Formats: sequence, C-alpha cells, structure tokens
Amino acid sequence: MDWTLGELLRTLIVHSQEGIIGRVTLTVYILEGVLAVSLQRLFAPIWPNWNATFGNIALFGFLNLVVWVVIILVWKQIKFVGSFEWMTTWIIQKSSGQKSSKMDK
Repeated sequence: MDWTLGELLRTLIVHSQEGIIGRVTLTVYILEGVLAVSLQRLFAPIWPNWNATFGNIALFGFLNLVVWVVIILVWKQIKFVGSFEWMTTWIIQKSSGQKSSKMDK
C-alpha cells in the first residue's frame, strides 16, 4: 500500500462518514494503549527523546493515528473479524438465534 498523506486523510474522512470506523471504536479504544506502547518501544532506540517536546509528541500521536487508519483499512477487508464489536455481535447472535446486520455494512 503506497498512499500519500492526502489519500490517507481522504480515506479516513470517507470511511468515517460511512460508519466504518464507528464499527471498531471499542476495539481501537481498548487496544490503543497497547499499540502506543508498542510503537514507543519500537521507536525508543532510534528516537530516544520522542516525548521531550510537544512537536515530537504531536508527531508520535499522528504516526499512531496513521497506523490505526492502515490497520482499520486492512481489517475492513476481512469484515473486522475478531474485533470486540464482532465478538459481541457473534455472541448475541448465537445466544438469541437472531441475525444482526450490525457488522454487515
């Protein structure tokens, strides 16, 4: 995937309007800390003072956002299988016997 920043932002805006990002917000909320710490540990040896200035922190936050957008776009290809929203919908469907269209859009 070779995207420009403009294409990433356009994709994020279009998908947020379609409700695609809203379908995985719980998962992103729960796993955001795990990803941020993982990125921090990855960058720490090559960027030791990443949290020394506001500019560095803003850049780190933006990189975190870009990684999440890419994860969501790739995850969309398999209909968010394994997300907390998908698991909740699956459990409710199995326990109630009713089909839900929550994750089908």
